[in-house]
Amino acid sequence: MSNDGGVVITLDKIYDQVIATKEIAAKLADKVDAVEKRDSDHEARIRVLERKVWMALGGVAALGGAAGTIAAAILGGWTMMLTMLADIARSAGLRVVEQPGWRTRGHGQMSGVRAVVCHHTAGSPSGNAPSLGVVQNGRSDLAGPLAHYVLGRDGTVYVVAAGLCWHAGAVLNNDWSNNYSVGIEAEATRADDLPEVQLDAYARLCTAFSRPVAAVLRHKEVCSPRGRKSDPNFDMTGFRAHVAAVGKAPAAPPRTEEEDMPDRELRPTNGKDACVTTVVPKNATKMVISLGWVPMTVKKVAFFGPTPGSGLNHLWATSNPQRIDAAGGSTKNRTRPST
Repeated sequence: MSNDGGVVITLDKIYDQVIATKEIAAKLADKVDAVEKRDSDHEARIRVLERKVWMALGGVAALGGAAGTIAAAILGGWTMMLTMLADIARSAGLRVVEQPGWRTRGHGQMSGVRAVVCHHTAGSPSGNAPSLGVVQNGRSDLAGPLAHYVLGRDGTVYVVAAGLCWHAGAVLNNDWSNNYSVGIEAEATRADDLPEVQLDAYARLCTAFSRPVAAVLRHKEVCSPRGRKSDPNFDMTGFRAHVAAVGKAPAAPPRTEEEDMPDRELRPTNGKDACVTTVVPKNATKMVISLGWVPMTVKKVAFFGPTPGSGLNHLWATSNPQRIDAAGGSTKNRTRPST
């Protein structure tokens, strides 16, 4: 305590005032953060809505006719980076790998999405996506990016760029140009057929853009002059039929790098019984049956296989830790291991 001119100041009171001031400052900072977060959330929602409207107008423009002309007029001058490309691929239930910097990569902004142009890389016969670096970074005679996506042989989608990509070149119709088309490069040689898993992923990715099936085109169909390009090397009529069929089916759940296999839900079809069939991946070591949604008893587990190279040797019913041995199909109550 000090006494100066009759004014008594206690250090305790000063300390209390300092603490109170800090608390007020902290509360004000929290309020400022909350306001900034709210504004940021609103801006994010506006951007998502803007992208949805932009994509929808692009779909109408692709249909042509009077409505297409009006949509194209509205879109005139409205450019955008396709920062929704990863989400679009995931909505099709595909495994997605986002290349660093893809959201800002491109030769400028896109003017619309009126078509999806299919390519193949004509690259190495080995590896899942050996041409990824070239598609992303370009080659000596053409700067990258050269496509928006690279599709690996196992069906993995690599997101390369959100902006303009040099993939189509000279085309017969402006709706198919680089400004208005998404380019997909499937990893493949010029001669070998695409694996079924890759072809199915190709169809699902094309379908996810909600464009007319006629707007899904091969590079050979859009290039000018005709015959300048030959890719991709599969029957496009059959592929478009596959795209149409996928479009009528429910989308598969998105897959992640961590999953051994996608979840399958066992729900009764007749009020009493449920059945599920799945293909066990080669790297799987166990399969889990979750019984948490309703009391249920696992009566029978049938194995058709074994899957070549699979390490699967048991299944776990998680609501009542019971082990169902693959070898004999016997059921025994045991404690589920911690691993």
